[in-house]
Amino acid sequence: MKIAVIGSSGHKNYVFETLDRQSEIVAYAPGVEGEEVSYEKGRAYGNWKTLIDEVRPEMVVNNTWYGSAAPVTLYALKKGCHVFAEKPLSGTEEELAQIDKAWKESSVYLGGMFGISYESPLHTVNEYLKSHDLGDIRIINTQKSYKLGKRADFCKDRDTYTGTIPWVGAHGIDWIYRYGKKQFRTVTAFHSAVGNGGNGSLESIAVCAFKLEGEALATLTIDYLRPGAAETHGDDRTRIVGTKGIIEAQGGKVTVVDDQGTRELPLLEAPLIFPEFLKDIRAGKGREEWAHHALYVTEICLKTRLAADREESLTL
Repeated sequence: MKIAVIGSSGHKNYVFETLDRQSEIVAYAPGVEGEEVSYEKGRAYGNWKTLIDEVRPEMVVNNTWYGSAAPVTLYALKKGCHVFAEKPLSGTEEELAQIDKAWKESSVYLGGMFGISYESPLHTVNEYLKSHDLGDIRIINTQKSYKLGKRADFCKDRDTYTGTIPWVGAHGIDWIYRYGKKQFRTVTAFHSAVGNGGNGSLESIAVCAFKLEGEALATLTIDYLRPGAAETHGDDRTRIVGTKGIIEAQGGKVTVVDDQGTRELPLLEAPLIFPEFLKDIRAGKGREEWAHHALYVTEICLKTRLAADREESLTL
């Protein structure tokens, strides 16, 4: 498969580190003016539209500035390219609707870079939920905590960054939807840029509360306040409470509590998101699932950001 890479600001390593013999990076280009892009593989282009028109790649990997990514995805879909895109897919609901329409009118695949769900602890949670009955899922708690570190200049502006809820919070919203398998009904959210280390409008903290279908509840907390001396860059946590038990992932461990007591689960070997995406494309399966998940999670991210901006509850 001929692959073109647009931009250098997202999780491009999902692709570069997992290419197989049937795939090749043939070209790359910046997604916006000023984005530095230089890869050892592929031919360099100065303009991404020229690249797509001349190279006609089978797939576009879109990891440019998050607020500028939607036009790349939209153009690639209309040109008949599969797209593996950084999340959020769009910074606005209007652009997201255009992407949805373009995908539905095509026959190609659209996948989002929700790679953390494929890491061993969260993959173990997901597989356990498929094969064990925790009853009706009633509460899902999620946490994303990162070191602030040095953030790129484009992260300091809402228009180019999209906000901490769509960028970081997308993972937590992904987990809530992936594990609960319930539609989102209502959201209340707050965020603040206080304590962001002088990074413009970048929100350093956020708290989001959701009502899901069936009156299930979910929470998401986000912060960039993890101390620099912490052993790991991030502290991801999720806790899923069902009527028959609780499963929790924290600190690289997965624990279950049910009528048999408390036990730690052996971690499963982690699959890799990009090879899984390629596998489904080649097998001709999962097209609806990949696109729906990326589109729906992005939609909830944008509405949650709006709820936080307005400091009010919104119906989803």
